[in-house]
Amino acid sequence: MTSLNVAICQAAPIPLDFTGGIEKATRLAREAIDNGAQMVAFGETFLGGYPLWLDEAPGAALWDHPGTKALHAIMLDQAIVSGDERLLPLQELCDETGACISIGAHERVRQSLYNNQLMFRPGEAPSDHRKLVPTHGEQLNGGGSMIVAPDARVVAQAGEGEEILHAELDLSEIGGGLASLDTDGHYSRPDVFQLNVDTRAKDGVNWEMDQ
Repeated sequence: MTSLNVAICQAAPIPLDFTGGIEKATRLAREAIDNGAQMVAFGETFLGGYPLWLDEAPGAALWDHPGTKALHAIMLDQAIVSGDERLLPLQELCDETGACISIGAHERVRQSLYNNQLMFRPGEAPSDHRKLVPTHGEQLNGGGSMIVAPDARVVAQAGEGEEILHAELDLSEIGGGLASLDTDGHYSRPDVFQLNVDTRAKDGVNWEMDQ
């Protein structure tokens, strides 16, 4: 493969409505795929939205704030979970078309919330990438989505409203771009340093019993 047709769906999430958000995402992704996209991307926490307004709400960070507690309870109740059947329309769209879809969501693991970026792939279970440290302002950015080449050249940029941004990526540019930044090789020095990531599911508490 020497090129890849990609699309960014710049669209507003449906706040606190994960089911409605999945329906909207499926519709937009199908539109992008029908127009040639082989990979479709949505923003962080597209499913559920990010409650950035809390930054402006007086007292929201105070202990026992009733509004914050109520909102957190709603997000826990709405958030996706492992094997969530509400996500099936996105998986089925990938299986049907052969395209990949990346989308952000709030995920519930036991009683905690994580920002997760799911990658739906044809014929495979979605891979997930939980953010180690969630950020704030970048989650409800109102526009300006862009597709950037390895040399930092802007290939395509969206305006401020809802739109689907398309671009044809020349994959042969990757080799040249590695001369400037190679995070998987030269700059990471795998011959000297090693990063081990354990992707196995884990419990929060492990009980060890005396024999």
